[in-house]
Amino acid sequence: MKKILTAISAAVVLVAMVIVISFAPTGFVIWTPSTTASVLDASPDQTGIQIYGRTSVSSGPLLAPSINQSGRDEVVTLPAVIFAHLMGHGRVVPRDTVYLSGQASNDTADQYNSQVLSSRESAVVAALRYAEVVVTERPMVASVREGGPADGLLELGDLILEIDSHPMETDEDVRSYVRDHNVDDSIVVKVLRDREQLAVSIRLGASPANRFVPTMGVRSIVMGYEYDPDIAIGLEIASGHPSQGLAIALATYSLWMEVDLSSGETLAATGTVSAAGVVSAVSGINQYARSAWNAGATLLLIPRANCPDLTEEFAGLAIVPVDTLGQAVSTLTGRNLPDVAPAHC
Repeated sequence: MKKILTAISAAVVLVAMVIVISFAPTGFVIWTPSTTASVLDASPDQTGIQIYGRTSVSSGPLLAPSINQSGRDEVVTLPAVIFAHLMGHGRVVPRDTVYLSGQASNDTADQYNSQVLSSRESAVVAALRYAEVVVTERPMVASVREGGPADGLLELGDLILEIDSHPMETDEDVRSYVRDHNVDDSIVVKVLRDREQLAVSIRLGASPANRFVPTMGVRSIVMGYEYDPDIAIGLEIASGHPSQGLAIALATYSLWMEVDLSSGETLAATGTVSAAGVVSAVSGINQYARSAWNAGATLLLIPRANCPDLTEEFAGLAIVPVDTLGQAVSTLTGRNLPDVAPAHC
């Protein structure tokens, strides 16, 4: 009887340990293929990218693939990690390579939105510059601190032209000008918003880190751009990603130049694009490729730097590596494409 009770006790302890281990955080993040965003299509009223005065001549859709990523506060358990490995389509990465330790969720969201906004601007500018459109750099509001002096006065995407009639050419010009003032001083900021100039009066507050240091309450200022084309991106920033850059750049170029890049195919593209038109690698290339394949894409452009990481095969999907936006456009207009879908570049 004593042996039986001992065995039962051991079994209970074992089951309890398994349960604890199964539901305990693992310190990992999981990437899985997600849906694609339609950046450009053959419809006259398409909503991905729009340029006033231009109509899409695309004979096929241009898609931006995406991946699902475990949230900052989401608990990833051991069974979830094992399932992702067994399914074969997910990728498990250490959490600290994705999220900074100790960073608040709202700070993470602000930083992410700032990165998406900046990457979209860079992609649009790369396309316009390739099309020989004049572009002027301006400091741009990328994030406003909630409850700060600029809250409700400055908005995401505002281009800062002047402060107190002093021209602002760089993000450091803005920071330096504010630093030279005192807490409770008032400044007048002239911004370009929705193609209109606005003058906004802001009373400087105290920095959360030092009550003697003045601040506008703008979390992040990056370099933005001013140009003549009236361009609207109908993709949600919160659900966007810098990896959409190449697709956005191609769509912008196609619309502005009124040239068909798809030739009737379902085209997809992933990769970040600098304002100079350089295409850079993304993390999770196999998941992005599967996202495009699941959506029925027949041609996928990827950064050449991702070639060593592309290990899966996708029947019917031709994968073309590129280094620059110009190379991507030339490849599509020249239709110098592979006849088969390679397993890797």
